[in-house]
Amino acid sequence: MTVLRRLVLVLALMFWQGGFTFYASVVVPVGSDFLGSHVDQGWITRSVTNYLNLSGAVALALWFVDIAPLQRTKAPSR
Repeated sequence: MTVLRRLVLVLALMFWQGGFTFYASVVVPVGSDFLGSHVDQGWITRSVTNYLNLSGAVALALWFVDIAPLQRTKAPSR
């Protein structure tokens, strides 16, 4: 079960970072060329950012679910 949980965590992080990287390196320049200005591209970026933030929130929530049991089993350091 731990292996499957970690696989889902890594896939979620890769989806988030890969989406962000693809958008920044491909979609923004192509959109700016197609639309003719960076100002118009900004309105599209504003909308897409909501989806990128949502995928990041999901990835971070999965990360928290993965590390939360470790915090409960850890002995207090005194």
